Amino acid sequence: MKTVFATVCTILLAALCFAQDNRNPKPPARTNTPESLFQQARQLESAKGDYKGAIPLYERMIRENGSNTDWTAKALYAMGVSWEKIGNTSKARDCAQTLMRTCAAIVSAEPDMDLFVRKYQDDQPHEGTTPKLSQAKRQLMEKLSGIRIPDMEFREAAIADVTRYLAQLSETLDTNSPPNERGVNIILKLPQGPTDIPRITLSLKNINLLDAIKFITEVSGLKCRIAENAVIISSPNSADGELVTKTYRVVPNIAECFNGSANGSTSAIPPDVSASVKDFFTNVGVSFPEGALIEYRPNLNLLIAKNTIDNLNVVERIISTLNVAPVQIEIQVEQVKIQTDAAIPAPDISRGLTYTDFATIPTNRIQRHGPARIVTKSGANAEIKMTSNIHLTPIIQGTNDLANEATIEVGEILNATPVVGPDGFTIDLTMIWTSKKLEGWTNVIGMAHASPIISQKVVVQSVSIWTGSSRIIQIQGTDDAETAKSGERSYLIITATLVDLDGNRINKPKPGDRNLSSDLNALHNGNIF
Repeated sequence: MKTVFATVCTILLAALCFAQDNRNPKPPARTNTPESLFQQARQLESAKGDYKGAIPLYERMIRENGSNTDWTAKALYAMGVSWEKIGNTSKARDCAQTLMRTCAAIVSAEPDMDLFVRKYQDDQPHEGTTPKLSQAKRQLMEKLSGIRIPDMEFREAAIADVTRYLAQLSETLDTNSPPNERGVNIILKLPQGPTDIPRITLSLKNINLLDAIKFITEVSGLKCRIAENAVIISSPNSADGELVTKTYRVVPNIAECFNGSANGSTSAIPPDVSASVKDFFTNVGVSFPEGALIEYRPNLNLLIAKNTIDNLNVVERIISTLNVAPVQIEIQVEQVKIQTDAAIPAPDISRGLTYTDFATIPTNRIQRHGPARIVTKSGANAEIKMTSNIHLTPIIQGTNDLANEATIEVGEILNATPVVGPDGFTIDLTMIWTSKKLEGWTNVIGMAHASPIISQKVVVQSVSIWTGSSRIIQIQGTDDAETAKSGERSYLIITATLVDLDGNRINKPKPGDRNLSSDLNALHNGNIF
């Protein structure tokens, strides 16, 4: 009786669990990830020899994971090989050309991809192609592709046992090489101590040794590298070759790139500058395997890099692009005041000032202030002052301490931000002109002294000019009541010129543009005014 009761309870419990599972079904495993699609395609190729059926899976990988360059490169290479297997060399060539055009950096690090791409290259060299493989490496690649394994199966096998078995199997199946050169040397290069490398369960049929090794490294999370006389299987972060240390001289402003400075300002270098440098080069495509490093020494203008030769070549190309002198602009400002009346009208700046405009104005009617000059970098703000200080005596402040004497700044202040255009000749200038003028003094109730009355005028303007040429801003005109009464017109002549680090002019101005301050000097030297 007890046995029957226990059996009934077991059946009821199983039914309850089944119903619970049905109410809370587990979500199905994703089948559209690049890893899953790639494994499905390779399974079709290795188990069934269905290369044509694998191609749509590779196309889907490229279509859905185009931003992932690693998987795109794998899919393009595998799809090209599949097209080869079914005899469509035209499609295989398209895959090879796309692979080289979009994934050149990955091709250079994968000898099998490089060999596949070179097979379909034209006689003319292509931009971005990698150096030719050495004779020994090419022979090893041909041997890896030529040794075919009819059937191979692993169940929970350790990676060391798998690599040892593949090396022994390659000697047996390598029937085309001389007896003393048969087989492939497979080296397992992993860190000392325990690892989390998964055991391998895999079944492959009718596959060459190169693809078999790549399958094994993919499922185990490792990578393989074809050396001169051996296949090296290592951890994914290991270096593909010997680490070499090099130093590079760099310009001082290169730190702005590492800091993420977008406005050209000389911001302070952060304490973690080495991390910023590594992040910068990582983001532009440089990999840093185990043991690699890069450091920036701002006090020496030196960049120190330790990496593989291939990665150092990428670093050098990036530095050659960044290692240029900063673009500098000399800004010259001059204020010209003209006393006008009915007999001597103001110049018409709408058509630009010329020799004739100033030549018709008597010398005693023209007053010049400046010029003032400053040099700044493209994108950096520059401030030019043509000011004077009005001293407020201690008695005004109610103290006899001369150290407390205060001043008020009056005059003209220009804040300008120049940006060099992409043509290398045009300069975009954003300017804020502030004019502070002492209008007089007024008494303060209850005090026996006067307070200054300061008027302020601000003019904001943006202009584009050619290097070495000038533009005019009218900062005071008939719109001001006092100016209309006095007849005084005030103009600002701004000249912007590209200069090198020594202050020498870089480019000539566009024909027809004039430096108006130089024109004024020429008129003055010619006794015109």
